Amino acid sequence: MLSVAVTEVAHAASLTAARGRSRPRVASKGLCYLRGGSKRCKVKGCEKRAKSNALCRGHGGGTRCKVKDCEKWIASKGLCYLHGGSKRCKVKGCEKRAKSNALCCGHGGGTLCKFDGCERQVAS
Repeated sequence: MLSVAVTEVAHAASLTAARGRSRPRVASKGLCYLRGGSKRCKVKGCEKRAKSNALCRGHGGGTRCKVKDCEKWIASKGLCYLHGGSKRCKVKGCEKRAKSNALCCGHGGGTLCKFDGCERQVAS
């Protein structure tokens, strides 16, 4: 696993140098965030995924639910998951968020990273 990560970093660095950029671009869709499917937080030393303004939630990125006194992060339409911001899995008894085909990741919803051997969901 470590050798795969080192190979990915070396590959991204070589592409960046060849194109004359100071840092690599975000990879195309179809990859999980560990494989470059989304941008990272701009705070030095932070490896978390950026949500908004190039910042992770811990450094001020993202948006909170618009329901009064709710401190949860929004899912969609300005609402968190608990206040109706996303749909739930259609499998009876499952309370997880639906990703695709009205199913959660555990029941076959979502899309897997296309990097060989990776079992993570793609970054959205």
